[in-house]
Amino acid sequence: MHTGSREHARNLAVTDRELKDGIRLFELTGELDSRSADSLQDALDSAIDHGAGRVLLDLSGLTFCDSTGLRVIVAAYHALTMGGGRLAIVCDDDRVLRVFRVTRLDRLLSVSTTREDAIEHFESALPPRRWRRFATRATSARPSATA
Repeated sequence: MHTGSREHARNLAVTDRELKDGIRLFELTGELDSRSADSLQDALDSAIDHGAGRVLLDLSGLTFCDSTGLRVIVAAYHALTMGGGRLAIVCDDDRVLRVFRVTRLDRLLSVSTTREDAIEHFESALPPRRWRRFATRATSARPSATA
């Protein structure tokens, strides 16, 4: 597994490394768009394929993120959660945070403004409240076995 810095396309740099407790950190700098999204997806897929179960995306260095970048982040979220893993995001740039709010992805994904808050997401034993709400709906929608 490669660890270190990578220059993706011409406008995005990704640095990845292992943190304590098996958390895989990806720090993004630049623009996450249609020209760089596939390279980020390759890096995330490789880490997940090699057993990363807890991925922390630090988007604090991003200056731009379009829908293609969001697609890569959501795909990583799904790949991790389907395998019992977790994804947390750090972002303190109002322009990038606005993209998560407008698309309402801030309700699906764990987006924090500090790395410490994001790491706490991994230590949480319970799924987020929004997941429990959906689980309750699914349970009540099932037909009764005794009916």
